Amino acid sequence: MHMAKEIVTIFGDMKKIRNRALIVRMARLTWSKKYRWNQKSLTWNGQAPSGVIKIMNHVSHNYAEFKDSPLLTRSEAVHVSLVANAAQATGCPVSAADLDTANKDFSAKINALAQGGPAATLARDAARQTVLGLLSQIAAWLEGKAQGNVDIIVLFHFDYTSPGHHPAIAPGKPVIKAILNEATTQLKVRVNPEPHAHSYLVQYRINSGAWVTAGSFTDSRGMLIPGLTPGTLYEFRVQALGGKNVCSDWSDLVTHMCM
Repeated sequence: MHMAKEIVTIFGDMKKIRNRALIVRMARLTWSKKYRWNQKSLTWNGQAPSGVIKIMNHVSHNYAEFKDSPLLTRSEAVHVSLVANAAQATGCPVSAADLDTANKDFSAKINALAQGGPAATLARDAARQTVLGLLSQIAAWLEGKAQGNVDIIVLFHFDYTSPGHHPAIAPGKPVIKAILNEATTQLKVRVNPEPHAHSYLVQYRINSGAWVTAGSFTDSRGMLIPGLTPGTLYEFRVQALGGKNVCSDWSDLVTHMCM
Protein backbone atom coordinates (compact mmCIF):
# COMPACT_ATOMS: atom_id res chain seq x y z
CA MET A 1 0.00 0.00 0.00
CA HIS A 2 2.78 2.36 0.93
CA MET A 3 4.67 1.40 -2.23
CA ALA A 4 1.62 2.22 -4.35
CA LYS A 5 1.41 5.68 -2.80
CA GLU A 6 5.12 6.27 -3.41
CA ILE A 7 4.72 5.22 -7.07
CA VAL A 8 1.79 7.63 -7.49
CA THR A 9 3.83 10.39 -5.85
CA ILE A 10 6.81 9.75 -8.13
CA PHE A 11 4.67 9.80 -11.26
CA GLY A 12 2.97 12.96 -10.00
CA ASP A 13 6.33 14.67 -9.50
CA MET A 14 7.52 13.53 -12.93
CA LYS A 15 4.39 15.05 -14.48
CA LYS A 16 5.10 18.36 -12.73
CA ILE A 17 8.72 18.30 -13.89
CA ARG A 18 7.61 17.53 -17.46
CA ASN A 19 5.09 20.38 -17.42
CA ARG A 20 7.66 22.81 -16.06
CA ALA A 21 10.15 21.74 -18.72
CA LEU A 22 7.48 22.38 -21.33
CA ILE A 23 6.91 25.88 -19.95
CA VAL A 24 10.64 26.59 -20.04
CA ARG A 25 10.87 25.49 -23.68
CA MET A 26 7.86 27.59 -24.66
CA ALA A 27 9.31 30.65 -22.93
CA ARG A 28 12.59 30.21 -24.81
CA LEU A 29 14.67 31.07 -21.79
CA THR A 30 18.31 32.03 -22.27
CA TRP A 31 21.04 31.77 -19.67
CA SER A 32 23.62 34.46 -19.07
CA LYS A 33 27.21 33.28 -19.34
CA LYS A 34 27.84 35.31 -16.21
CA TYR A 35 26.37 32.56 -14.03
CA ARG A 36 26.68 28.78 -13.59
CA TRP A 37 23.54 26.73 -13.99
CA ASN A 38 23.87 25.36 -10.44
CA GLN A 39 25.14 28.52 -8.74
CA LYS A 40 23.94 28.91 -5.16
CA SER A 41 21.41 31.61 -4.25
CA LEU A 42 19.92 31.60 -7.78
CA THR A 43 16.21 30.79 -7.79
CA TRP A 44 13.54 30.83 -10.46
CA ASN A 45 10.27 32.56 -9.69
CA GLY A 46 8.38 30.56 -12.28
CA GLN A 47 8.03 33.57 -14.61
CA ALA A 48 9.45 33.87 -18.11
CA PRO A 49 12.15 36.57 -18.34
CA SER A 50 11.21 39.94 -19.77
CA GLY A 51 12.71 41.01 -23.10
CA VAL A 52 16.23 42.37 -23.06
CA ILE A 53 16.73 45.83 -24.58
CA LYS A 54 19.66 45.81 -26.98
CA ILE A 55 21.09 49.31 -27.20
CA MET A 56 22.32 49.97 -30.73
CA ASN A 57 23.06 53.71 -30.46
CA HIS A 58 25.54 55.23 -28.05
CA VAL A 59 26.66 58.73 -27.10
CA SER A 60 29.77 59.63 -29.08
CA HIS A 61 32.85 61.06 -27.39
CA ASN A 62 34.18 62.44 -30.68
CA TYR A 63 34.19 65.95 -29.20
CA ALA A 64 37.46 65.00 -27.47
CA GLU A 65 39.14 65.08 -30.89
CA PHE A 66 37.82 68.53 -31.81
CA LYS A 67 40.10 71.53 -32.17
CA ASP A 68 39.67 74.32 -29.64
CA SER A 69 37.15 76.41 -31.55
CA PRO A 70 34.80 73.54 -32.54
CA LEU A 71 35.07 72.10 -29.02
CA LEU A 72 34.05 75.42 -27.48
CA THR A 73 31.17 75.71 -29.96
CA ARG A 74 29.95 72.23 -29.07
CA SER A 75 30.27 72.79 -25.33
CA GLU A 76 28.37 76.07 -25.57
CA ALA A 77 25.60 74.26 -27.48
CA VAL A 78 25.43 71.61 -24.73
CA HIS A 79 25.10 74.39 -22.16
CA VAL A 80 22.23 75.96 -24.09
CA SER A 81 20.47 72.58 -24.27
CA LEU A 82 20.87 72.02 -20.52
CA VAL A 83 19.19 75.35 -19.87
CA ALA A 84 16.45 74.90 -22.48
CA ASN A 85 15.69 71.33 -21.38
CA ALA A 86 16.14 71.70 -17.64
CA ALA A 87 13.16 69.44 -16.90
CA GLN A 88 14.78 66.58 -18.81
CA ALA A 89 18.24 67.28 -17.41
CA THR A 90 17.30 66.19 -13.90
CA GLY A 91 20.06 64.06 -12.47
CA CYS A 92 22.78 65.45 -14.72
CA PRO A 93 26.00 65.55 -12.66
CA VAL A 94 27.09 68.84 -14.23
CA SER A 95 25.04 72.00 -13.78
CA ALA A 96 24.46 74.42 -16.63
CA ALA A 97 26.10 77.15 -14.54
CA ASP A 98 29.29 75.12 -14.00
CA LEU A 99 29.57 74.32 -17.72
CA ASP A 100 28.98 77.97 -18.62
CA THR A 101 31.76 79.06 -16.26
CA ALA A 102 34.16 76.52 -17.78
CA ASN A 103 33.22 77.59 -21.32
CA LYS A 104 33.84 81.26 -20.60
CA ASP A 105 37.21 80.48 -19.03
CA PHE A 106 38.15 78.29 -22.01
CA SER A 107 37.15 81.08 -24.42
CA ALA A 108 39.26 83.61 -22.52
CA LYS A 109 42.27 81.29 -22.53
CA ILE A 110 41.91 80.68 -26.28
CA ASN A 111 41.86 84.44 -26.94
CA ALA A 112 44.91 84.90 -24.71
CA LEU A 113 46.90 82.59 -26.99
CA ALA A 114 47.14 85.46 -29.48
CA GLN A 115 49.74 87.04 -27.19
CA GLY A 116 51.74 83.80 -27.19
CA GLY A 117 53.99 82.35 -24.54
CA PRO A 118 54.25 78.99 -22.71
CA ALA A 119 52.10 80.21 -19.81
CA ALA A 120 49.19 81.02 -22.14
CA THR A 121 49.44 77.59 -23.75
CA LEU A 122 49.44 75.81 -20.40
CA ALA A 123 46.46 77.84 -19.24
CA ARG A 124 44.57 77.01 -22.44
CA ASP A 125 45.37 73.30 -22.05
CA ALA A 126 44.12 73.30 -18.46
CA ALA A 127 40.89 75.08 -19.42
CA ARG A 128 40.37 72.63 -22.30
CA GLN A 129 40.77 69.63 -19.99
CA THR A 130 38.22 71.12 -17.60
CA VAL A 131 35.66 71.41 -20.40
CA LEU A 132 36.43 67.89 -21.64
CA GLY A 133 36.00 66.51 -18.13
CA LEU A 134 32.58 68.13 -17.74
CA LEU A 135 31.43 66.94 -21.18
CA SER A 136 32.59 63.42 -20.33
CA GLN A 137 30.44 63.41 -17.19
CA ILE A 138 27.44 64.68 -19.13
CA ALA A 139 27.99 62.08 -21.86
CA ALA A 140 28.08 59.26 -19.31
CA TRP A 141 24.85 60.49 -17.73
CA LEU A 142 23.23 60.89 -21.15
CA GLU A 143 24.19 57.34 -22.14
CA GLY A 144 22.13 55.99 -19.25
CA LYS A 145 19.27 58.41 -19.77
CA ALA A 146 18.90 57.96 -23.53
CA GLN A 147 19.19 54.15 -23.58
CA GLY A 148 19.98 54.36 -27.29
CA ASN A 149 17.26 56.93 -28.12
CA VAL A 150 18.83 59.12 -30.81
CA ASP A 151 16.33 61.94 -30.30
CA ILE A 152 17.42 62.35 -26.67
CA ILE A 153 21.11 62.17 -27.55
CA VAL A 154 20.94 64.90 -30.19
CA LEU A 155 18.60 66.97 -28.01
CA PHE A 156 21.60 67.64 -25.77
CA HIS A 157 23.86 68.31 -28.79
CA PHE A 158 25.95 65.15 -28.68
CA ASP A 159 26.67 62.98 -31.70
CA TYR A 160 25.82 59.28 -31.62
CA THR A 161 27.42 56.12 -32.90
CA SER A 162 25.70 53.02 -34.24
CA PRO A 163 26.46 50.18 -36.70
CA GLY A 164 25.19 52.30 -39.59
CA HIS A 165 26.18 55.76 -38.44
CA HIS A 166 29.49 57.53 -37.96
CA PRO A 167 29.86 60.97 -36.31
CA ALA A 168 31.03 63.89 -38.39
CA ILE A 169 34.79 64.49 -38.58
CA ALA A 170 36.08 68.00 -38.02
CA PRO A 171 37.87 69.54 -41.03
CA GLY A 172 41.48 70.55 -40.72
CA LYS A 173 42.59 74.15 -40.13
CA PRO A 174 42.56 75.94 -43.51
CA VAL A 175 45.59 77.78 -44.86
CA ILE A 176 45.12 80.99 -46.83
CA LYS A 177 47.24 80.54 -49.97
CA ALA A 178 46.54 83.84 -51.68
CA ILE A 179 44.49 87.03 -51.62
CA LEU A 180 44.08 88.61 -55.04
CA ASN A 181 42.90 92.05 -56.18
CA GLU A 182 39.94 91.05 -58.30
CA ALA A 183 38.53 94.56 -58.90
CA THR A 184 38.64 98.05 -57.38
CA THR A 185 36.50 97.13 -54.38
CA GLN A 186 36.88 93.36 -54.44
CA LEU A 187 39.36 90.79 -53.16
CA LYS A 188 39.44 87.06 -53.87
CA VAL A 189 40.55 84.73 -51.08
CA ARG A 190 41.98 81.28 -51.82
CA VAL A 191 42.63 78.42 -49.39
CA ASN A 192 43.64 74.83 -49.85
CA PRO A 193 40.58 72.52 -49.87
CA GLU A 194 40.18 70.61 -46.61
CA PRO A 195 38.85 67.04 -46.33
CA HIS A 196 35.45 66.78 -44.57
CA ALA A 197 34.65 70.46 -45.31
CA HIS A 198 31.54 71.40 -47.29
CA SER A 199 32.08 75.18 -47.16
CA TYR A 200 34.32 77.95 -45.84
CA LEU A 201 33.45 80.93 -43.66
CA VAL A 202 35.42 84.13 -44.39
CA GLN A 203 35.77 87.07 -42.00
CA TYR A 204 37.75 90.30 -42.19
CA ARG A 205 38.50 93.31 -40.00
CA ILE A 206 40.33 96.65 -40.05
CA ASN A 207 42.92 97.75 -37.45
CA SER A 208 42.14 94.83 -35.08
CA GLY A 209 38.50 95.92 -34.90
CA ALA A 210 35.39 93.75 -34.82
CA TRP A 211 35.25 90.85 -37.25
CA VAL A 212 32.88 91.15 -40.21
CA THR A 213 31.51 87.98 -41.79
CA ALA A 214 31.90 88.16 -45.56
CA GLY A 215 29.91 84.97 -46.18
CA SER A 216 30.10 81.22 -46.58
CA PHE A 217 31.60 79.79 -49.79
CA THR A 218 31.76 76.30 -51.32
CA ASP A 219 34.64 77.06 -53.71
CA SER A 220 37.83 77.20 -51.65
CA ARG A 221 39.78 78.77 -54.54
CA GLY A 222 37.35 81.49 -55.51
CA MET A 223 35.87 83.31 -52.48
CA LEU A 224 35.04 86.81 -53.73
CA ILE A 225 34.73 89.54 -51.08
CA PRO A 226 32.96 92.67 -52.45
CA GLY A 227 32.22 96.09 -50.96
CA LEU A 228 35.75 96.87 -49.74
CA THR A 229 37.43 100.26 -49.61
CA PRO A 230 40.45 100.90 -51.88
CA GLY A 231 43.63 101.81 -50.01
CA THR A 232 42.49 100.01 -46.83
CA LEU A 233 44.52 97.23 -45.19
CA TYR A 234 42.35 94.24 -44.22
CA GLU A 235 43.00 91.23 -42.00
CA PHE A 236 41.39 87.97 -43.15
CA ARG A 237 40.72 84.61 -41.55
CA VAL A 238 38.91 81.51 -42.81
CA GLN A 239 37.17 78.62 -41.05
CA ALA A 240 36.28 75.27 -42.66
CA LEU A 241 32.75 74.02 -41.99
CA GLY A 242 31.88 70.31 -41.84
CA GLY A 243 28.80 68.19 -41.20
CA LYS A 244 26.61 68.47 -38.08
CA ASN A 245 27.94 71.96 -37.31
CA VAL A 246 31.49 70.65 -36.88
CA CYS A 247 34.06 73.28 -37.82
CA SER A 248 37.83 73.76 -37.86
CA ASP A 249 39.99 76.23 -36.01
CA TRP A 250 40.37 79.61 -37.67
CA SER A 251 43.22 79.97 -40.12
CA ASP A 252 46.21 82.15 -39.34
CA LEU A 253 45.59 85.82 -40.09
CA VAL A 254 46.67 87.23 -43.44
CA THR A 255 46.68 90.96 -44.27
CA HIS A 256 46.12 92.47 -47.72
CA MET A 257 45.40 95.96 -49.03
CA CYS A 258 42.47 96.51 -51.32
CA MET A 259 43.62 98.42 -54.41
